[in-house]
Amino acid sequence: MNTFEEFTELSGACLHNLNTLRQYNEEFRNIFKVPLKKFWINNLVGFDIVAFDEFLETPQNYSMRQIIEEKYGERAVYVILRLIGVPDECGNIN
Repeated sequence: MNTFEEFTELSGACLHNLNTLRQYNEEFRNIFKVPLKKFWINNLVGFDIVAFDEFLETPQNYSMRQIIEEKYGERAVYVILRLIGVPDECGNIN
């Protein structure tokens, strides 16, 4: 891969993450009562799942998904999965 191709790939990743941030910013704040930016490393890396897990204070022997679903609901799980790049049932990432 040459420098231009690498740049193009990184630019695409940044643009994708920026679009994800814009798409879920308001909904994240409404659900979790904190700004999504608090857990956003940068537009290249995106969502900081480790910092979010610390925010949740996930107890030992529980999955983060369990805690999110029990405390915030299924839509909250959906939002977090999109933020970490897990496709939905149709294969869409966003």
